[in-house]
Amino acid sequence: MTTERSNGSQRIFATGELDIATVPVLEAAFDAALAASPARIVVDLGGVTFIDSTGLRLLIKMNDTCGDGRLGIRSTAIVDRLLQVTGLLDQLPLVDEDAP
Repeated sequence: MTTERSNGSQRIFATGELDIATVPVLEAAFDAALAASPARIVVDLGGVTFIDSTGLRLLIKMNDTCGDGRLGIRSTAIVDRLLQVTGLLDQLPLVDEDAP
């Protein structure tokens, strides 16, 4: 995970597999972003190749925590397919690649 802050937004970049072993790392990055109180938090899943149920659960938790519209999730075709199969595609705040 890496993060970058610009123009009041915090972007968290996730790469590799998002599973039981790596979810705590993303969760810690998300919690740190929340503590910084940015106007917008974007979780960029562009580098993610696999998500298990713990990863999906974390995405749902992030969405519930940021119910005020501050969260955006940048997805990929691989992630979109999983979200579609699980019925979450229309439930999470997906954003375009260039979204702030």
